[in-house]
Amino acid sequence: MLGNVFSPWYAKARADAATHGTTADPLAHSTMNVALYGPRSATWALTERGVRDVNRGPSHLTIGASNLRWERGELIIDLCEKISPFPSLRPGRIVGRVRVIPTVLHGAPQALDAAGRHLWWAVAPLCRVEVDLREPAIRWAGTGYHDANAGDAALESDFHGWDWSRAEVEGRPVILYDATVRDGCRTRTRLARRYHPDGTAEDITVPTEVSLRRTRWGIARSTRCDRGESARVTRSLEDAPFYARSVVSTALLGARVQAMHESVDLDRFGSSWVRFLIPFRMRRGS
Repeated sequence: MLGNVFSPWYAKARADAATHGTTADPLAHSTMNVALYGPRSATWALTERGVRDVNRGPSHLTIGASNLRWERGELIIDLCEKISPFPSLRPGRIVGRVRVIPTVLHGAPQALDAAGRHLWWAVAPLCRVEVDLREPAIRWAGTGYHDANAGDAALESDFHGWDWSRAEVEGRPVILYDATVRDGCRTRTRLARRYHPDGTAEDITVPTEVSLRRTRWGIARSTRCDRGESARVTRSLEDAPFYARSVVSTALLGARVQAMHESVDLDRFGSSWVRFLIPFRMRRGS
């Protein structure tokens, strides 16, 4: 994952710039986020870098010692990241290559709000992913997913939060997106789509909403499943003060499936105590 939208330093830079009638430079807060989940533990890298450490073009992006580039229709990701947090207490790096090979490509971004200030794009709803890391020594291959977000405003300015999930039903990706808009009415943006091999997206009937158990930090999370069926969290991968990533067992389109699921509480993210805690999970510098 790339981004700076959850950076407390970027939030401060935006606030400082607003008082002077200017804008903050997002390139001064660029990040390569790498998370590896094993059967017993997770390895995490998240280092925020400045403008001098970023180089980009139409088909490549370099952040620090890591880079991404499109080559012959494949996304090649070369990683060289220090493990965080507290790398001095747990020295180590994530070094190696990830190949993302799209098997389904979708060509159109989707607005998540009525004003169109926030766009989400399922670039490749279905991919083959090949992981070959030297540090730690990991090799893996399977199916995956590639998306992108863009926006003209801070997420916490326009949303209370969202629940998102992706599953594969009979080899076809199904994506559910429930965002709660900060418009005074807590309007819900509901998206339910199945993607076909030719890249077309079919809107499906929005399944029934069901609650999932709260996270250890008390974040409410929910998903959708077929009427009369149940859904449950089978593994929590990330459990942070404002964000949760989970594996969920659910039922969609008549099939029992495992879904990747995330919940974001942007009200919680906007609080000062959460922004105080975030630097304990990330680093600034080289």
